Amino acid sequence: SLVYARHADDSPNDFRPRDLHAIIDQLVKRGLSRGTVNKMAGKIKRVWQWGVSHEMVSAEAAGALLTVGNLQTGRTKAPDYQEVLPVDLRVLVRTLRLVPPTIATMLRVQYYCGARPGEVCAMRGDEIHKTTIRVKKRTLDLPPGVWAFIPSQHKNLSKGKSIRYLVGPRLQRILTPFLTTDGYLFPASQRSHLRVDNYAQYVDKACQLAGVTCQECGHEWHVYEKREKVCPACGATG
Repeated sequence: SLVYARHADDSPNDFRPRDLHAIIDQLVKRGLSRGTVNKMAGKIKRVWQWGVSHEMVSAEAAGALLTVGNLQTGRTKAPDYQEVLPVDLRVLVRTLRLVPPTIATMLRVQYYCGARPGEVCAMRGDEIHKTTIRVKKRTLDLPPGVWAFIPSQHKNLSKGKSIRYLVGPRLQRILTPFLTTDGYLFPASQRSHLRVDNYAQYVDKACQLAGVTCQECGHEWHVYEKREKVCPACGATG
C-alpha cells in the first residue's frame, strides 16, 4: 500500500533503491518489528522480480532493489519481538469451555501437534498415517505407538516442501472418534470444511469471554480485525 500511495503514477522502472529505503524507514517509524519489515521489503523485491519474468520491468530495476539489504539486529530502531510460544495450558483449558465441541477438538489438535490453523481446518482422514510414511520416495516405518499427520495442502507446498506432524497417544485418543472417513474430519454445514477466518472468530470470541490478556502488557485484548488481533493498550499483535 505504501508503494502504491507513493508511486502509483510512476513507472516500475523508476522505483529505485532509495525509494525502497524510504518505505523501510516509514515501516520502522510505524513500530513494526525487524522481521516484519524485512518480510515486507522482500515481498516488494519479489514483485519486481515477477515483473522481470513477465517483461513488465527491466532487469536493471529489479536487480538494483536486490542490493537493499535486510535490517540487522542491533543496527536498527525496529524492535525484535520474542518468539511466539505455545499458549499456557491453563489459558487453553479456560478457552476450551467457551467454544463448541468441534472447535475445542480442533484447538486440542493444534496444541498437541503444532499444526497451522488452515491445516487443521482442512484435516482429512487420509492424511493420518498410522504405520508408514513416504519420505523422498522411500517408505519408512513409524515408531510403535506414533502416527503422522501429513497435510496435502500447506503454505510451503508451492516451494516443493513437505511437512509432517507426529501424533502421540493423547492426540490419537482425541482424533480416533473422527477417523470414520477419509474425507474432512471437521466439515462445515455449507462447505467442505470450516474456513480459517470463521475458526479464528470462534477462538477470538472465547478469548474475550475467558479474559485472555496480552502477553506484552497484561491488558485484556483480542480485538478481532481482518484476521489480526491487536492489543488496544500496547499495540502488540498476535
